Amino acid sequence: MKMVLLGFILICSFGLNAQIKKKDLGRYAGTIESYKINSGQELLTVEACPISINLNKENLLLKIGSKEYTTAYRIKKLDRRSYIITVDMPYSDLEESFSLNGKNREMLRKGLFPQPDCILKKAL
Repeated sequence: MKMVLLGFILICSFGLNAQIKKKDLGRYAGTIESYKINSGQELLTVEACPISINLNKENLLLKIGSKEYTTAYRIKKLDRRSYIITVDMPYSDLEESFSLNGKNREMLRKGLFPQPDCILKKAL
């Protein structure tokens, strides 16, 4: 009985592992629009900045301007070819969140306050 229960638990745990379809992997690119930051003394303007994400099976390469981060990611599957991807930023407690829609070939980046959200399109 114990072996049956253990086998059932193992099968269920492997079934819950979401994977991104191979055709949805690849490079996504876009632009973070300019925005303003209130420093308490003055209003600072941050210029628009290019952003790109290279998504493969093992990790995610995130480029924001001249900064580059390579890290593992977690996936939550919402629907067919629709995922939520979360990434822990290195050397920080911040967590990036992306919504991938494979059918539309686009990814939505949830901006960290005060950054605006941005849409990244899949590069062909």
